[in-house]
Amino acid sequence: MLDHAVNIPYIEIRDGFLWNSNKEEIIKDENNEPEDPFYIVDKLSKISGIVYIIDINGIEDNSPQLDLLQELTEYSKLWVDTSPRRVEDVYDVLIVGAMKSIINTNYIKKEGIMKIFEDTINIGIRLEGDDIDYKGIRSLQDLGIDTFVVEDYNKLSKELYFLTEKMDIDIMEKCKGIIYRGA
Repeated sequence: MLDHAVNIPYIEIRDGFLWNSNKEEIIKDENNEPEDPFYIVDKLSKISGIVYIIDINGIEDNSPQLDLLQELTEYSKLWVDTSPRRVEDVYDVLIVGAMKSIINTNYIKKEGIMKIFEDTINIGIRLEGDDIDYKGIRSLQDLGIDTFVVEDYNKLSKELYFLTEKMDIDIMEKCKGIIYRGA
């Protein structure tokens, strides 16, 4: 469990490549070759110890890249977001070695989250949109869930905010306070 504020870098992967969703293209190195996701995860891990992986195949096609994710866990502790649709999808990500499987509340509702949390504490919750339900966050915190990822699409680029049990929910509600922010 994280007990102090750190930057958590995140990457997006699609079809085995690092992906830039803003530009809808594969990220290339200085030689114009596809950047090696293993090299990047290893480098980022040395900065923070954790890398947040956004699996575009899992999110868009419900087809997570489990083999690749398993290999990447050899390079870093991972928080993995495949946008699981079913309880079993959450377990798949944990079985391949992720430290946390991030659940999107658009797909798995509170009852499903409670069922998963009975078996594992290795989950986080991704909240989306302008209408984030702070009472809902508080009720999930009351269950013992301590990791929240808030996506903010209000700016030109996507930003991820990583919130943990150390956050003061009232302050966050008033000023969108950030505890953990993706780098």
